[in-house]
This record gives sequence, C-alpha cells and structure tokens, in this order.
Amino acid sequence: MKEVQPPLWALRIIGLLIKPKYLEQIEGDLFELFERDSRVRLAKFKFIWNALGFLRWRYIKGINDFQHLTTIAMISNYLKIAFRTLSKQKSYSCITILGLAVGLASCMLIMVYIANERSYDKFYPDSERIYRVVNGKRGAYTPPLLAQTMISDLGQVESATRMSGLWESYIKVGNDGFFDKGAAWADENIFDVFSMEFIAGEPENALSSSENVVFTESLAKKCFPNQLAVGKTIDIDGTIMKITAVVKDPPRNTHFPFSFIRSSNVDPLESNNWSANNFWTYAKIHESADPSEIDLQMLKMFAEYAGPELLGYTGHATFEELMAAYPDRLWGFTLLPMTGIHLG
Repeated sequence: MKEVQPPLWALRIIGLLIKPKYLEQIEGDLFELFERDSRVRLAKFKFIWNALGFLRWRYIKGINDFQHLTTIAMISNYLKIAFRTLSKQKSYSCITILGLAVGLASCMLIMVYIANERSYDKFYPDSERIYRVVNGKRGAYTPPLLAQTMISDLGQVESATRMSGLWESYIKVGNDGFFDKGAAWADENIFDVFSMEFIAGEPENALSSSENVVFTESLAKKCFPNQLAVGKTIDIDGTIMKITAVVKDPPRNTHFPFSFIRSSNVDPLESNNWSANNFWTYAKIHESADPSEIDLQMLKMFAEYAGPELLGYTGHATFEELMAAYPDRLWGFTLLPMTGIHLG
C-alpha cells in the first residue's frame, strides 16, 4: 500500500456534498483506484478527477440531507404551502398581497417623511452649534442690540447675527419686474454663523453696505440669464441695489428659504431700545460651550439691559417684583437649537 495520501481537500468536498448512503461506497472506489496507480502525481490527478465525476444530481445531498439547515428546509416547506394556497384562493390572495403592499409602501413613505422632517437645517456646517435666541421661550423676535451684546458679554458665544424676513419684494430688471417672497435682511457677519457656498463674490464684504445684496443662484439666473450677476445693479422695492455675491440656493429642508439677503438697515434711534423686538438673533457657540450655562447668563443679561425699560412700562419697583407678579412667564432670553426650529 502507498504511503502517499490522496488529496484530502477532495475528500472533504465529497464528504460535504455526497449523500450519506453513497458516501462509503464512493470513497472506497476512489481509494481503490488511487492504490492501483503507481505514479503518484498522476494518481492524485485521477483521484481529483474521479471525485469530481461523482458530483451528480443523484449523489448530491438535498436540503433535507443537511441537518444544520433545518431552518431552510422549514422555510422551503412554508413557501410550498404558501404557493399552493395562493393558487387555490386567488381572490383572497390578491387582496392580502395588495393590503401588504399598501402597508409596506405606507410605512416607507412615513419613514421618508419623518427623516425629511428631522433633517431640517442640518445641512449647515456646525449646525449643532447654531441656536436661535428666543424671547421668553415663545417669542422669536428679539431686541436689535442683543446679537452684539452677546458677542461682547458672553465668552462662550463665537458669533451672533441678526436676521429678519421673509418678505415679499418687487424686483425690477430693465422694463420687466416680478414679486419675490424670499427677501431677507441680515447683518454683515451672517456668514460667520451660516456657512454658505459662494458661487461668486466673497463673504467678507458681501453685505458691507446698505446698498449691497446677495442673490441665490436661481434668482441670479432668473434676473440675468447667461450673464454674470455679480457687479450688476438692480431695482428692489424702488431702491437701486448692487449684487455683490451669489450663493447656492438653500435646500428645501430649511426653516429660512431665502432667495436674496439685503444688508440690515436699522434706524439708529431704535438701536438702544431693548423693548423693541423686531429681529431674529442667531448665535454660534464654541464647541466646548454649555448651552444651559449660556441660558443662565442670558437671564441675567435680560434683567440688566431689558429690565429697566420694562419697569418703566409696568410701574414695578424692581425686576424681582415684576417676575413675582407674572410667575408663569419667563422673563429672559434662552437658546433654541436651530435644528429644532422646524418641529418646535
């Protein structure tokens, strides 16, 4: 008998794929043929060739021969029963399948809708660090001086800016004109808070003058098709404005779908009025900042700056007395995450 062994990997394949009732006989035949040939290399080749020759349908295991695949066998039986039931009760089966399809489609649509609702304003870089300041947890409008005061008084605030809108404006290009409902007003440093993709122009000086305006890409193409909009002048509500930059259109999943941004033009007489709430104030805080600590600091800021003016209107002696008179109302500024504005 030879000392050389046949290829073991071929034996493993045979053992895995051949039905048990044929396995012993086939292995015996393979070993017998291997022992007859004295040429080792040729004998191994013939062993492999003969082993592969036994891989026929009549010898190969079926699903039921694999003991570890009982689950697959069970599923196979379930599928057979299901197909038989479907063929016998066609009307009932059609109604059931249609109901299942409608249910799955509805679930998928609901999931897509929820995902879209929860994605609002997350396209901005560092969106998790951008907040809108809320006046008393309910009022969205805040005093004109709040943004600048936050920058100077609160070290955890990286930048703050004012915005207002959206308004309807009349835009006139040559002899043609149209109404646009995406007009916004903002401070020069708006792009320090909201990082936008500039197609033309630079963010540093885009709103440095009250006559400057930044257009979105779609509005620029509408007003000046096949032309470079930056540098052009345009009539907006009877005022000649200069287009200093063009930015990408904001996605649809935003709470502020502007089409152009004008530089803020606040009456200087109103700039020191802490009781005039006519701006949205947005703030970007530092990565290590704690919003709850900023809220506590802004409550003190409200009492310090807005408190004296309120006392003049209400007639209370102290700010504490005013708070005690209205215990259900929050007298102060708080932060609302920008990503929660749409649903909140």
